[in-house]
Amino acid sequence: MPTARRSLLAAVIAACWSALGVPHAAAQMPAIGPETRWAIAPWFFPTGAEITFVDGNPNIDEAFLVRLAFPKNYRIPPHYHGTDIHVEVQQGAMAIGFGDRMDLHQTRTLAAGDTASVRAGTHYYIATSATTLIAMRSRGPFTLTYVHPGDDPSRHLPLGR
Repeated sequence: MPTARRSLLAAVIAACWSALGVPHAAAQMPAIGPETRWAIAPWFFPTGAEITFVDGNPNIDEAFLVRLAFPKNYRIPPHYHGTDIHVEVQQGAMAIGFGDRMDLHQTRTLAAGDTASVRAGTHYYIATSATTLIAMRSRGPFTLTYVHPGDDPSRHLPLGR
């Protein structure tokens, strides 16, 4: 991703972060209820994902925690991150597979309560068969890079967005 695009992406994430009033104190993961502020996930996620920021700031070098909600039949093509990530499935189920191409026959299903860790630079993909809620912990600055640039949803955005 070109540097200018990364800077713009970081600015958008920071604006979302501020608008949602992200807490910076370490805390237990709060229960999801009507007070939880959900937003459309940043454009580097395929359409349909929602996010709520729980703790920390993914744009700087500090630990952070977000929750992501994925709809039924959601897919994130092969991608990788610049830092290790740790995921807990809180509701639903998520299939995870490793490699440079998505093969749903070569996945492991994580059910509610299951956890997984993925090392920085590891190529992997996910898929859901039902609405799924996950908690993701990592350390900033957060990056998500698609193995195949054509899979990157931000490539399809109009200029100026």
